[in-house]
Amino acid sequence: MRKVICVCVLFFSSIIYAGEQPLTEEKYNNIIKLMEMTGSIDLGLQMSQTMTSQLVKGANILC
Repeated sequence: MRKVICVCVLFFSSIIYAGEQPLTEEKYNNIIKLMEMTGSIDLGLQMSQTMTSQLVKGANILC
């Protein structure tokens, strides 16, 4: 449960971050590194397939 919360926080904070600046591959990789450091990379990788498109959509909405 803790991993789910952690990934959700990272996910939504990354959407906000992506809204402030265009999302680049480097920034996306930094998000993945944060997930690795928190130990939630397994769940993060499952989410990463849909995460990219949702981040782009979120950035477009926020911009």
